[in-house]
Amino acid sequence: MRFGRDIPAFGIRQIGRWVTITAMVAGTGSAAVGQIEVSEVALEVEASSASGVAVLEIGRDALSWDGAAQALVWQGDGALQLLEPETRAVIATLTSALVEFRGCSKVTLNFALDAGDSDVTVIVRTGQLAFPTIAADSAAGRASASFTLSDLNGDGAEMVGLGGGGRGAFRAYFNGQAPDGSLFAHLVAVMSISGGGSGSASQRDPLFGYRAVGSAVSDMSVEVAFTLSALDRLSASTSFDINPDPDDCGADADGDGLPDWLDGCPDDPGKSEPGDCGCGMADLDSDADGVADCNDNCPMSANADQADADGDGVGDACDDADEEADEGDGDDGAAEPVGESVVAEDEADAADDGQVGEAEDAEEVEGGAPSGWPTWLRSGGGAGSASDDDDAEDAETVAELMSGAGGLCGYGAVALLPLALAGLGGCKLGGRERGVRRGIGRR
Repeated sequence: MRFGRDIPAFGIRQIGRWVTITAMVAGTGSAAVGQIEVSEVALEVEASSASGVAVLEIGRDALSWDGAAQALVWQGDGALQLLEPETRAVIATLTSALVEFRGCSKVTLNFALDAGDSDVTVIVRTGQLAFPTIAADSAAGRASASFTLSDLNGDGAEMVGLGGGGRGAFRAYFNGQAPDGSLFAHLVAVMSISGGGSGSASQRDPLFGYRAVGSAVSDMSVEVAFTLSALDRLSASTSFDINPDPDDCGADADGDGLPDWLDGCPDDPGKSEPGDCGCGMADLDSDADGVADCNDNCPMSANADQADADGDGVGDACDDADEEADEGDGDDGAAEPVGESVVAEDEADAADDGQVGEAEDAEEVEGGAPSGWPTWLRSGGGAGSASDDDDAEDAETVAELMSGAGGLCGYGAVALLPLALAGLGGCKLGGRERGVRRGIGRR
């Protein structure tokens, strides 16, 4: 089958003479959840005439949830021409169509169809709506059908239900996909109008309220089957309802407006399907690289390829960023803790005098404590000095104490001086124990 017009709202897949149309609409995806489900084909239209046969299928994934109607819905957007595959002859045109699986146990089917140049035989059939069994002692049904027949070419029009013997054009089935299930009702067998006119007919079963089905019910579907005179139109509005609805049909645990039977994440109001990250976790993509944060080995740097050359679980994009941030620290590439530079300085100085820092050694050689220090701490004098060199070392020791973080762990230089001279005390600086006996221990 082929379509004679562009249909931008649909994706089309053809298998032999069968065509599946999946609407590209926002929705819940698969409608099969829990114990309530819709069969894979939500709507099927078969039209045959002297020109050939065309079949149209609407897949279950084309359905979308209508919260206001509380129904899974597919509605055709514009006219669809059903063409014979080889000759492209117009067998019929579906000018409008609507199928609803409402609540848990009601099916609605509405459509309008124009015959082609020849009389056409048409079967329009919904998918099967399955649900938890409604007990025989409470199951009751109601079916209704309304048809409008219009003569479009001025020679009169006729619609006859398939099957003969007053068989109704509309059929409601339960406990089996139409036409193989149990027949609940068949309505409106024949319609005929004169040239240029139009007419309507309708029936209900029962006339008022519901009647007992006479059996436990676990599924339902509807079908409209008829012949239509050439170049004429038939419009149909039909429904089949089983009462009462199955238990917990309207339950909505997370309050997101989607019933639990249709909700892929019934306890997560933010999601109707698990998606990439599962229920309870948003499918965030912070770096917009197409990979959700929950699966992204570098969630803050775009890396759609998720490359991880060293296999450490961190994407190359992040590894490169870490290396750039660490560039120039002189170690193995790991992030430096506070005070690491002091540790590195100690190691660099180990081969010299076993004390802290080449820069400090240079200060010793150049003449001791800075100029702002008291005279007794400067080169050439100081308590306990044996020589200028020793005085310089003492001065360096106290200078280090006073310049340490927070005045050497929070203590002032005056309070620490007696400890320094006595070779006692110490504090943590840069992750190492830095004794105040430094500069005194050489004597």
